Amino acid sequence: MEGRLAIRYRSGRWENAAMSRSDVPIRAFGHAIRIDLSQTPPEVPAEIARLWARCADPRPPQDAETITVRYVPPTEVTARGQVTQDGATVVEYARVEDLPYELSRTVTLTALRAVAGRHVLLHAAGLHDEATDRFLALVAPTGTGKTTACRVLGRSFGYVTDETVCLTDDGTAVPYPKPLSVVRDPQRPFDKDEHSPDELGLGPTPAAPRLGALVVLRRDPSIERPRLIPLGVLEAVAAVIPESSGARVTHHSLRRLAEVVTTGPGPHRLEYRDIAECVELLRAHLRTAGAPPPDARPWEHVPPVGSQDEGLSTDVDAAPGPVRTVDPDPGPVPPPEVPVTRAPYVDALTADGQALVLQQDRVVHLHGLAALAWFLLGDPMDRCALATEIRTDLGNHPDADALVAAAVAELWSAGLLTTAARR
Repeated sequence: MEGRLAIRYRSGRWENAAMSRSDVPIRAFGHAIRIDLSQTPPEVPAEIARLWARCADPRPPQDAETITVRYVPPTEVTARGQVTQDGATVVEYARVEDLPYELSRTVTLTALRAVAGRHVLLHAAGLHDEATDRFLALVAPTGTGKTTACRVLGRSFGYVTDETVCLTDDGTAVPYPKPLSVVRDPQRPFDKDEHSPDELGLGPTPAAPRLGALVVLRRDPSIERPRLIPLGVLEAVAAVIPESSGARVTHHSLRRLAEVVTTGPGPHRLEYRDIAECVELLRAHLRTAGAPPPDARPWEHVPPVGSQDEGLSTDVDAAPGPVRTVDPDPGPVPPPEVPVTRAPYVDALTADGQALVLQQDRVVHLHGLAALAWFLLGDPMDRCALATEIRTDLGNHPDADALVAAAVAELWSAGLLTTAARR
């Protein structure tokens, strides 16, 4: 069956038919992967090697993780092409034009699982400024402009990645200069062609650049001129959390995200109509003076008390749910005389009278009195003691008891509190 396939890739770039069948060894986020193409037509390895040339591993280790590629009839191919058999990863394809993108997705997911919990992983494009050896992280959800930004801005900057920025503890990146995944038809966003960065004329990939700034992308056709809007720390972290991988399996993940977003000039949102108009704006932003000293950070880390592993998930594939506020329907709460305290959580931040709390299944953004009450309830208190503490912080109020009761009810309904006995 395989010999009867139409082998020529749809764009006519699968060449070098004389190349022998071979593996393609690469590095993704530093993780060694061997792409086994022994079950594909002879034209395939040459094209895959060309697409992944910037990720090529010249000295692959013997224990590199293997991804095997094989053809199956159209009636047997699995959803989105990836299966796992006896612990091994297999990419199945029925149409040869779909193989490069299915392989790209599988390589990325395989590498993410390997490094999750050890590095900060952001769904972002990375563009490098050679003059400063620093790079710009452009964070955005899938299908909202990262790859387009790389294709356009990458001719003026160096290319770090169009998919995931991988940051080590010291703020340097492990580049992932994968092929760029370009949508064929906007009506079918998951059908994509792969293009090598060299083919698109993108700038060189640096070895280990330092993060210079983080920007959240927002395309708006009504904007006449591009602009950078400063963001608060919690606002920025809340925007970045849905675009992070491994946050639930990473110790102090919100603290690490806060350190990332406050790098350089601090977090900003780029609002633009055409990304081509943003080259000089972003270049100037990236070259802005460095971050303020640590004692000037406008946020506070509130890690959970107890075991460092408490609240951490063991599922590296699961992402936190969307950032949300508390449920407006408070539901039943314990009587006022029963002490309550924080329920188990993974990590938390406070800033500007707000709190951001990461639990295993969600992230909750608290404001005002609810944020203060949650912070104070690190120690168990009944309603009366909590009201006394809040009066100490904010002063007296004629409706203090009712306001505190409402804040406790909101926190209880959000699953952020538990009784001291249950804790």
